[in-house]
Amino acid sequence: MHEGHGRLINIFKSNYHDKICKPGCNAIWINPCFKSPFGDAGYDVEDYYTVAPRYDTNDVIKGSSAVFVEE
Repeated sequence: MHEGHGRLINIFKSNYHDKICKPGCNAIWINPCFKSPFGDAGYDVEDYYTVAPRYDTNDVIKGSSAVFVEE
């Protein structure tokens, strides 16, 4: 995986936080990011408790998403 390509942590970086939350956005839609065979663009979820490795890890998502929850 190329750094920055498809990684969910990139939307949680502070510069994106400022661009998304400061203007007044109160919701973020993230397309399916769970473990999946990807036969249907990720909508055919195999495991609702595990982030697909191509996007990141559960720990990264849990820690990073707290930035938005706190706002």
